Amino acid sequence: DFKLLSSDGGSLKSELPLLAAGDDASASAKSRLPIALVSQNLWCHYLQSWYTPSAPKRISGFLKCVKGEDVDVVAVQEIFLIRFGPFAHCRNFELLADGMRAMGYRHFTDPRPSLPFFGQNSGLAVFSRHPFVAPPAEARFRLTGERVCAKGYVHVRVRPPGFGRPLHVVTTHFDSKTKPKGVRESQAGQIMRDVVEPILAADGEGAVVVAGDFNVCSRGTKDDGSAYGALKKAMAPLRDLYDGPPEAV
Repeated sequence: DFKLLSSDGGSLKSELPLLAAGDDASASAKSRLPIALVSQNLWCHYLQSWYTPSAPKRISGFLKCVKGEDVDVVAVQEIFLIRFGPFAHCRNFELLADGMRAMGYRHFTDPRPSLPFFGQNSGLAVFSRHPFVAPPAEARFRLTGERVCAKGYVHVRVRPPGFGRPLHVVTTHFDSKTKPKGVRESQAGQIMRDVVEPILAADGEGAVVVAGDFNVCSRGTKDDGSAYGALKKAMAPLRDLYDGPPEAV
């Protein structure tokens, strides 16, 4: 089963085996052990005045939520570092990393490679109770309208005890604006071409999860649902966990 966690710490239990595209019900049982993953945008943006003062409180609240759940992997967005030439500030990341280490998440990605000389880094990080089986990879999006943050994705590989294959976790944060035209579809396509498709081509049973802030509304309350539909199309053959069990998709 795959356990989804809500932002307030409550559990959303989905009877969804952790299956990548192309897998089916005949997949090996030893590769379908319960895996718990949480993904959360922490809103720790240094250049948004309404986010900045309360960032430490949000981090503290998030750590309490994670502590109350048996989570294997934690993916976060908007836990930014910021730099102005020779001066850099990383207080929020340090608060989060210290708290996660204290709870046993000793393996986490380095946020510094995406930090520009001026501006904020990608704001992405992955924390794991289990060792990474390969060096984490990070890339910037080739198409983005963002000028302040280094938009992109982070890719890690872990192998929880008893899990018969690597679990690939990608966390990302898409552009919030719709310009340039088709920007989010382009960003989804880059992740698929650069990460997901090579995994599936090399290993048909590769377990892949892409989690993050996609800046689309699945309920169609901000638009007619076209942006959500375009995202699902761009990410195919991956399934949206919120759609329910694979047989219902």
